[in-house]
Amino acid sequence: MMRSDSNAIDVPRFIQAHGLHVPIILRPLTTDDCDEWNEVRWRNDDWLKPWESGDPVHGASMSFNEWVRAMRCNERNGTGVVFAIEHHGRIVGQISLGAICYGAMRTGVVGYWVDERCAGRGYAPMAVTLLADWAMFDPSGP
Repeated sequence: MMRSDSNAIDVPRFIQAHGLHVPIILRPLTTDDCDEWNEVRWRNDDWLKPWESGDPVHGASMSFNEWVRAMRCNERNGTGVVFAIEHHGRIVGQISLGAICYGAMRTGVVGYWVDERCAGRGYAPMAVTLLADWAMFDPSGP
């Protein structure tokens, strides 16, 4: 698909590993994910607290739908992308590629979290692998 802006991110419907023993897919979050994402994320609030980065600029809080709209803006601007980590049709975490820098540096920052109930099953390492493979080798990636 042709990009409207040279840095815009053409986000795939999903990213999936084939023939591997960690059956997850990455897919963009949508406003339809609000209830499920909130249930998983906030149920894991204490579990994730040690790694929580918070909001360094202490901006105004936003609703889930506003957050999804901000993600779509970041994709159009080529500055970041966020995916749900899904296992058997259920959200088990989230992974993002942000602070994307183009040019000779060509860098980005990966962040992720996984439901405590799913920790130790290889979902996070597989999600990082899928994201990196897409970002580095797929023509639709950043």
